[in-house]
Amino acid sequence: MSTQTRIITDDHLNDLPNHIGSRKAVVVTDETVNSLYGHLFPDCHKVILPPKEEVKTISVVRRLLDNFAEFQLDRSGIVVGIGGGTVSDVAGFAASIFMRGVSVGFVPTTLLAQADAAIGGKNGVNLGDRKNMIGTITHPEFVLMDYSLLATLNQAERICGMAEIIKTALVDDHNLFEEIENMTPFATLNDEASLGKLATSAAKIKAKIVCADAGDTGIRRLLNFGHTLGHAVERINGLQHGCAVALGMSVAVHLSVKKNYLDKTQADRIWAAIESWGLPFESTFNLEPALYLLNWDKKRSGTTIAYVLLKSIGKAHIVDMEIEELKETLRDLY
Repeated sequence: MSTQTRIITDDHLNDLPNHIGSRKAVVVTDETVNSLYGHLFPDCHKVILPPKEEVKTISVVRRLLDNFAEFQLDRSGIVVGIGGGTVSDVAGFAASIFMRGVSVGFVPTTLLAQADAAIGGKNGVNLGDRKNMIGTITHPEFVLMDYSLLATLNQAERICGMAEIIKTALVDDHNLFEEIENMTPFATLNDEASLGKLATSAAKIKAKIVCADAGDTGIRRLLNFGHTLGHAVERINGLQHGCAVALGMSVAVHLSVKKNYLDKTQADRIWAAIESWGLPFESTFNLEPALYLLNWDKKRSGTTIAYVLLKSIGKAHIVDMEIEELKETLRDLY
């Protein structure tokens, strides 16, 4: 399958048949999205999942595979995930292993998915408390970005989506960060068109980075900024993904200053921006269980872990840190 993904920004959900064509298709969605937008779906086989992170399991993937087989989906067909990041993770993973891979497309319905989760081809499920430990890198054929779908998001979901947009700006685009910094958060969060434009900016940056490192062995790892500790806090404390990533970014900024990579003035700007968008930038969390989960992080290699830190706003780099040193540093900070 190609590593090139078409990011479609000028169509809507009801234009989806134009991108499926005459192929046999299976739509994977969740109960919430189906209740809101199911009437706009193309007339094809549909699998409806519960709307929660807990569906990211092998047993749910098995259910999807059984559905594909019963529907007689073949390698000329396509799976379309319509929903948030959980739907794209599970649908993309199931599609990537069915018959050694069938095409997949996404219609992301959350800001977080439009900005990040639906882009890049990473698909996977959890292994107990170990987030995304089982998965593949299989790029979607297309991602249809319908900004009007953001209208039904609550404020908390919009705020969480901003975390991934801020992350992308911090690792690769100083100008995008300044744009975010100068916006009025309340007005922007209540304007789907403005949110959609931000999501598209972030998605295009991510797509550029992914294209340069499709195998996730080099520059693409910069997109893990905030996610190392963020994933652990998400699993232990039950935080929404965006909130956990915001905390992870805040910690990474602390580490960047402590190691003399990042100027304190820029760190203060980053913390102020995170706070202004309603995201947590300082919080008590259950540290020791989170530190334990670092032992199972996918970026670990032997006794070290690849940790993304900042040199400046818009410029990140990867530091191989000893895991025990990292744990002690985090204990000192928190």
